Amino acid sequence: MDAEAQLKSINRKIGRRLRMARKWRNLRLEDLAAQSHTTATTLENYETGVSRICADKLLQISLLLDLPIDYFFECLKPPDRKTVRP
Repeated sequence: MDAEAQLKSINRKIGRRLRMARKWRNLRLEDLAAQSHTTATTLENYETGVSRICADKLLQISLLLDLPIDYFFECLKPPDRKTVRP
C-alpha cells in the first residue's frame, strides 16, 4: 500500500471512530458541528474520511465528547505492538 492509500485508510478509521463516539453520545451531526465551531458538512467529511481532521480539532472534539484523545487512535494500533525503549 502506498503512502497516499495509507493516509486515506487512517482518515477513514479515525472518522469511523468519530462517528461511533458521536452516536454513542446521542449527538446529531449538526449539534456536534455547532459545538466544535465547524459545519455539519465538514464534520461529515471527517467522519467519512474525505477530509483529514487536524490535531487541534480532534482534541477539541475529544473534550466535547468526554473521551481521551487516544480513543481515536486505538483502531491504528497493531494487536502485537511492542513497547519501544530508548
